[in-house]
Amino acid sequence: EGQRKDIETDVAPFLCSQRLESPQRRMAYFIWSPTLACNYTCAYCGCAAGEKQLRKEFPSADPELTVDEWIDVWSDILDRFDYGILSVTGGEPLLSEATIPVLGMVSQKFACYVTSNVSRNVMEFSRGRIQPGAPRDVEGFGRVPVGLSGVNCSLHPTSKGFNWELFKGAVLLLRNAGFHVSVNYVGYPLQLYLAPEYKAWCEEHGIEFTLSSWQGVDNDGTVARYSPPERAFFE
Repeated sequence: EGQRKDIETDVAPFLCSQRLESPQRRMAYFIWSPTLACNYTCAYCGCAAGEKQLRKEFPSADPELTVDEWIDVWSDILDRFDYGILSVTGGEPLLSEATIPVLGMVSQKFACYVTSNVSRNVMEFSRGRIQPGAPRDVEGFGRVPVGLSGVNCSLHPTSKGFNWELFKGAVLLLRNAGFHVSVNYVGYPLQLYLAPEYKAWCEEHGIEFTLSSWQGVDNDGTVARYSPPERAFFE
């Protein structure tokens, strides 16, 4: 949700002008999931984690492309377009060895946005060749964002392996390295009432906090819905 807000603010005029009957040939909006695997075990998530952590039980998570194969794919895309927007998601995208190299390439030309639980490889952003998003003049498009324009940090306190102190450290590291960060929190009933605690920390540090509604079906087969008290609290 926070990522979509960033994209809509930065490049809304281009997205609004896209039409299936007359697409812009020189720019495009991409959503990339380099992996569907995840190192977290959230009960409400359908990625290859938790009860589905064995990839043989989650066929669409395996096999994955190699780093070289992804580099070839994105090299071809960069040759075909003058400008673009890339939204990186997963699974947990930082589990893929291809994510950092691809972002290093694509962020030289496109506006990039990443959604991650920021539990792995976060220092690669602050010490690599991935630059924070900044306006740049692009021929034919005027002044548009280029670089890593947003990191949407997904907060999962009820997952096995979650560490609140490390999460805070990762968010602050990214922010102090110049990246725009936001925090997204799913209002799953078993963690819904913890939201004020985490929202307060974000507000204290000037970080946007978004509470997203629980959607879909959890790993126990429970269809997403809120009781009247949960709905009132969420709203």
